[in-house]
Amino acid sequence: MPLQKKSYSEEELANSLELTRWAENFSWDEICAISKHMEAYSASKNTIIFNEGAEDNNMAIVIKGKVDIIKRESGSKVN
Repeated sequence: MPLQKKSYSEEELANSLELTRWAENFSWDEICAISKHMEAYSASKNTIIFNEGAEDNNMAIVIKGKVDIIKRESGSKVN
């Protein structure tokens, strides 16, 4: 199943971002400024968010849940 875009206000995005370790050293004003450039998505289990080696101009911050990062080396899977 592909990523599903969610509709959240900038304030809701800022509130969610504030709860992450990633944003713990940012001021509230900085978090609000960052949230203006964010979009929220949900993903079901086993959804691929990024493929290794693919060029993209996005980043992902996991607000709730967890992800597995799988690195492929010489054709084998490494968790």
